[in-house]
Amino acid sequence: REVLYNYLKPPLEATAAEMYKPKVLFRDEDPIYSFCYSPLKPLVLALSTSKHIYEIDISRFDSGQWVEDIDSSPEDPSPVGNKSHRLEDFLVVYQPSEKRESPLISGGVHEQTGATSSVHIKRSQHNVRRMEAHPDLPYYLCGTQDGAVHLCQFDNEGIVQSLCKSHATITSIHFTDQGNKFGILDKEGSFSSCQGIYTSMSQPQKLISNCHSRSSEDFCYLSSSSFIATCGHSGDSANVRLWDLLMPPKRSIVKQFFCHPEGSTILVYSQRHQQLISGGRKGDICIFDIRQQSLIQRIEAHTDAVRAIALNNSEDFYV
Repeated sequence: REVLYNYLKPPLEATAAEMYKPKVLFRDEDPIYSFCYSPLKPLVLALSTSKHIYEIDISRFDSGQWVEDIDSSPEDPSPVGNKSHRLEDFLVVYQPSEKRESPLISGGVHEQTGATSSVHIKRSQHNVRRMEAHPDLPYYLCGTQDGAVHLCQFDNEGIVQSLCKSHATITSIHFTDQGNKFGILDKEGSFSSCQGIYTSMSQPQKLISNCHSRSSEDFCYLSSSSFIATCGHSGDSANVRLWDLLMPPKRSIVKQFFCHPEGSTILVYSQRHQQLISGGRKGDICIFDIRQQSLIQRIEAHTDAVRAIALNNSEDFYV
């Protein structure tokens, strides 16, 4: 069972522990694979499970009433009725058609008050692995396990347009900063670009056939729609590569970095510092200077694979 967290704006009298206590927004019996926020309504988000796409309105989140998880944990074997029982706060998210009469919600959740957030759209779309919201417009992309790409609109139950790319799993989808193009990367290493989000999308144009020989995991734009970085697992250990999409295919590789012995899984680009950050399957993190096209730092950060990296707004810190 997967859980999605959010940090609340704390009251003035909150302690340090309360300020950073996570709250659960949504819980489902199926794994949550990806999510994105609406650029026009930051308190509306879309998330995908193995069976559905949900759009959730959390605009009443701050004023909401909380319910508590009554499941026992190995660390605290106290009975459910004991007040000293270790509890996890989270918000029950209802679908509009659900009744709220039962005192027990699925998963051992005791309902104490009404819901403060709701699933207002539920699409039956299986195996969406990647989601990406448009930077300015109320649209988002969904990449599936079978290689399809769908364009959806927030607050609209239908699918705006579908694109059939390949039969390989979509591992990464990103819009350019301007939002007029987006790129699609699949597991087998095929990278395609698509233009036209304001009127109608063109069919994807394949620009790279084999980014990495064993698997391709992620890509990012490097301040231009024609300059990208990819990461994955290559037989020659060139697991991070820089590409110039305007060059002929045989000469489009600008630079190869031989790093992350078991492969790289994630990329993030800091435009302010012009540095690229990559995470590896063995928990290592590499930082590259794009101007010098060189590796400037390597950190043994974790013992397991790095699955996500995020920058703060000023791009001075990463998590």
